[in-house]
Amino acid sequence: MSTEILDDYNDRKPFDSRIHLILAQKEPVILLTIIDTQGSVARKAGTRAIYTAVGLEGTVGGGLFEARLLEEAAMCLAEGSSRLFAYAGHDDAGRGHRTALCELLNPNLASLFFLASATIKDNQRGAWLLDLTDPEEPKRSLILEDEPLEFTTDWNKLLERNLVTVNGQLLANLLQRAGGKAQQIKDGSRLLYVEPLKIPAILLILGGGHVALTTAELASKTGFCVDLIDSRIEMADKSRFPMANEVIHLPDYANILQNYPITQQHYVVIMTHDHDSDLNCLSQMLQSKAAYIGMLGGSFKRQAIFSALREQGIPDTELACIHTPVGLNIGAETPEEIAVSIVAELVAAKSGTLGQLR
Repeated sequence: MSTEILDDYNDRKPFDSRIHLILAQKEPVILLTIIDTQGSVARKAGTRAIYTAVGLEGTVGGGLFEARLLEEAAMCLAEGSSRLFAYAGHDDAGRGHRTALCELLNPNLASLFFLASATIKDNQRGAWLLDLTDPEEPKRSLILEDEPLEFTTDWNKLLERNLVTVNGQLLANLLQRAGGKAQQIKDGSRLLYVEPLKIPAILLILGGGHVALTTAELASKTGFCVDLIDSRIEMADKSRFPMANEVIHLPDYANILQNYPITQQHYVVIMTHDHDSDLNCLSQMLQSKAAYIGMLGGSFKRQAIFSALREQGIPDTELACIHTPVGLNIGAETPEEIAVSIVAELVAAKSGTLGQLR
């Protein structure tokens, strides 16, 4: 694999996009997927990683389990084959049984992974379906609720090859049987593995200063797709935030919601360069569907901005949903320490444990 491809490959892009990128370059991929677990283990069913000629991208939990699985993956890549791998030992990654699939993905599946990426990007529902009746020849397909909004590449070919099915009722039934999560299910004599398409959490950072830079770097490494908006053109620079998916220059932070749609997958952190901009951004974010809204700053800023919002008619019930000062209280002082506290809070908010930590 070329250095240029590897650089793109290591970008923090959505998982299926990274697979598509490699397959589009005619490179084979071994997709490692944990499909079943029992006991106390580090990573559950649905955990995925990539193995290619340049090595491992991601992790399935580490420990002896991962080391043994990589040996299997190397053999699969050399042989051009797929296989199931079962591990029942105890190691640093857990004490329990794990089953993983080493799945050979050939370049002719590139358009299928592009479709998965497009579905996720459009916030549409879908799921991967693997028929594991013969684990040495797993059959992978996509089940979608609706036809893609703009996808045209090889659409008819995917339909002809039975690699994609548009059937909302079938999707709902599969997801219900799997409990809405990655899960093995039995269908008569067939063993199926269902994996819902995961729409990644998106971190929108408003403000591009020192703390924003370290927060973006850490958040991108913990599974967030990072976007950034700044009113200053020198700060809204993609070269300054290479880990970000989008970097937008928006003078005066005007009409954010008209220029950047915010969904329930968005986590917003406000850290602009002055109080007026913070107030402007926060006032707009309160009208959005964001799952989380946080603002950098101390008690004085909080009091001043909350007072101004009350004058705008914002009730205290809405103000109570704002996380400020943003970040878990770990005594952080430097930009790097503050980033750790912020991202730790974001991870907790995403996993549903923030309430007990707060």
